Amino acid sequence: MKRLFRWLRRLLALVLFICLGVFSYYAYQTYQHVKQVETYRHEVAALYPQDKKAQQLALAIILTESKGRGTDVMQSSESLYGTTGQINSPEESIQQGVAHLTAMQTQAQDLGLDEWSAIQAYNFGGEYLNFLKEQGATKTNVSLAEKYSKEVLSPLLGNTTQAQYRYLQISAILKNGGYLYQNGGNFLYVEIVKLNLKWIQLYESFH
Repeated sequence: MKRLFRWLRRLLALVLFICLGVFSYYAYQTYQHVKQVETYRHEVAALYPQDKKAQQLALAIILTESKGRGTDVMQSSESLYGTTGQINSPEESIQQGVAHLTAMQTQAQDLGLDEWSAIQAYNFGGEYLNFLKEQGATKTNVSLAEKYSKEVLSPLLGNTTQAQYRYLQISAILKNGGYLYQNGGNFLYVEIVKLNLKWIQLYESFH
């Protein structure tokens, strides 16, 4: 019996060691990503002078979309040109991304929807806001976002079989085991932006 307990203690210690290692790696990677995103604070601040909350939200979207890498850091090409890969610089991406975000926020406000509905619409497009209104909702949630992704957006873009793909992001794993619908945008977008906003705020509290 003593040998069994000793073996179980060693196994528990090993599991804890592995979990600590995974968490440490995740925290280090997140820190590096946030640090990279923060290099665009000046460009964001220029568009949101005196509005720290709006600045942090835009940076959280950059963290969500690209981790601050590449030229289209806010993945805003499609909202301007109707297709991806047309943005030539991070500055252009941020200007268009903020313009798109502002348009979604204005539309959401006009429809009596909450601020997070606008964030989900940043990913889905403005038709999502009309969808929420038709559903009688005043705010977005994961269930409504998944319904729109599954039943409206993905079929519209060719996924008529409700095909899914693995999405191994921590928020997705915790919410549904890690999946999204092909061509259906990201129905967990708000959850991910909220988490990334906390990372941005935490980083800035120490800098």
